[in-house]
Amino acid sequence: MKLTPLRRRVLALVAFGLAALAGWSGLASAASPPSPSQLRKIGSSPEAAHTQPLIGLGAAPFTQPLIVVSFANNRASVLGGSAVKSLGSTAHAANIPISAALCSVNFTTRETRLTGGRSVSARWFGGIACTRHMELFGQAFLAQSASNFSGTGKFYEGQLMSASSGQSSTIVRGSNPSLYVWHATNIYFQEKPSRGVIAVSPSPGQQINAATTCKVVKSSSFGFGVHCDLYSQRF
Repeated sequence: MKLTPLRRRVLALVAFGLAALAGWSGLASAASPPSPSQLRKIGSSPEAAHTQPLIGLGAAPFTQPLIVVSFANNRASVLGGSAVKSLGSTAHAANIPISAALCSVNFTTRETRLTGGRSVSARWFGGIACTRHMELFGQAFLAQSASNFSGTGKFYEGQLMSASSGQSSTIVRGSNPSLYVWHATNIYFQEKPSRGVIAVSPSPGQQINAATTCKVVKSSSFGFGVHCDLYSQRF
């Protein structure tokens, strides 16, 4: 069948509309939960992936270090920390040795409603910054619930003083979705065997949800270190 100029124009507009719709759907589609291989890569677990921020009193911001660990003689001793599950005591900033490697963690979260009100654009990052070069690796994820993930940040790894993972704009369907960021991060001394103190704390004025946990881990590549599963408040 011969196509008239008008028919060609109509078909071109339809094709353009379908392409634009497909592109928008891709931007707004939900992300997959982390796979078992991803979880192994970031040193985390299905339990951490399924954890959601606490509400009410459990959402109070941490003001003390999340974890403080001393490494010596091929042993690791947890000195305290508000995010250490098996520990009832806290570690006060004044008690951290001046020679310790200090790492601060934070979240960047912002939600902007898009025209039409059926979707939002989320800016979200999980970040870490240390006072010296450390072996850092980790990744952040944007989620609405334990099974509903909306975005995946980049995986970072290397001898770094700071790192972040997230996205500057993730389109999420819904007029007012309840979002949060889960950031899994790992911190090791560059030297092996490791010797010294690692302290992880929230950045000044930063709210870290009380669902956050930190623990001592051991790697065949880096020796003893610290793993934290950090959760933002909902936004």
